[in-house]
Amino acid sequence: MTRSSKTHHGSGRPLEAVIDVGALKRNFSLLNERGQGANCVAVVKSDGYGHGLQGVIEALPEVGQFAVATANELDRLDSELLSGRSILILEGFFDLYEPERIRQLGFCVEWVIHSHWQLELLESSPMQSTAGIRVWIKINTGMNRLGFPPTDVPQVFRRLAQLSTVIVLGIASHLACADTPEAGLNQQQFDCFAKCHAILVNSGYDNICEAGRLRRSLLNSAGLLQFPQYAFDQVRPGIALYGALDSTLHQTHGLSPVMTLQTRLVAVQQVWAGDRVGYGGDYVATEDHCVGIVAAGYGDGYPRQVSTRTESAGTEPYVLVKGQPCRLVGRCSMDMLTVDLGPTADCDYRAGDSVELWGKHLPVDLVAGWASTISYHLLTGVTRRVPRRYIDSLNPVNQGAKNC
Repeated sequence: MTRSSKTHHGSGRPLEAVIDVGALKRNFSLLNERGQGANCVAVVKSDGYGHGLQGVIEALPEVGQFAVATANELDRLDSELLSGRSILILEGFFDLYEPERIRQLGFCVEWVIHSHWQLELLESSPMQSTAGIRVWIKINTGMNRLGFPPTDVPQVFRRLAQLSTVIVLGIASHLACADTPEAGLNQQQFDCFAKCHAILVNSGYDNICEAGRLRRSLLNSAGLLQFPQYAFDQVRPGIALYGALDSTLHQTHGLSPVMTLQTRLVAVQQVWAGDRVGYGGDYVATEDHCVGIVAAGYGDGYPRQVSTRTESAGTEPYVLVKGQPCRLVGRCSMDMLTVDLGPTADCDYRAGDSVELWGKHLPVDLVAGWASTISYHLLTGVTRRVPRRYIDSLNPVNQGAKNC
């Protein structure tokens, strides 16, 4: 038996990522307040963590500075959108000509310098003709990813002091274990950062910085929520801005999910005890019941591995159908999921019924746990074929007014 809805008339495939810009604004306000006066940089790398780069920037006119990983993330943006505001490039430049190219596009940019080869580019003659390169110096305080060794930092500043076209802003680093506040590495990194700052100031290198002040930037999302006493001059919240840091942590601080990935049932099938569902026939019905076919799959960014797990943290993977949890059955395919809608006699579901894959009522962190990954992976993995629809819970009149 197949059930369909005669009253459901869509304008295309029903899957969409609904982006609540009202929640985004509230989250930024809370994080900005948490920074205690530090410049709060909104990190919008990887297409705004999957929320849409342009849409996120347009939603936050009060933000004075955004951050992306690389300069080519700006290529799809009109510089007018960022008029009067600046961009922090977290991985810095990759060749001699990138700073000039970005300047000619009309963007006001600050670069993070983390390696000796970048310093050598700054010292090379073509770069000398590029005016006003604003830089932060990244220090490896213990994460052992990017950053100058602490012992090299005074030498780096000595070399920068010789470059008249370079404007030094300050020092930065990144916490490896901020989401685990009891980790000993946190204090080691705090101490290392403080020692580097003290050495530079005592050596007079703050005098080569803009306005004669050596700024400091250390905290990411978890760092800002766990250790606000180290906010210093600049903080860089990313995932927390989108309300998708560890669900317990973000709820504690009043942060709200910004993205809801939602769709609808496209069909309801009856299966009998012994029937198999999906590729490979992995799922075998133990009783007669109804199965819902959900318009979403791994081709949209829903993690396939969720459907191959039985449970995580004692909870079987599920989606919300009309607000009710319905467990996944069978394999997730490229375009569809299948879910258990319960016994045939009690089935009250139809094609066209709403399905929440993650969002306001089903934390993305929980879904990520089922997939043995993190929320960042899921949010940035929502594919281009999924439209983003922007609503504003602070101004319901504008709901649904913008799509991209």
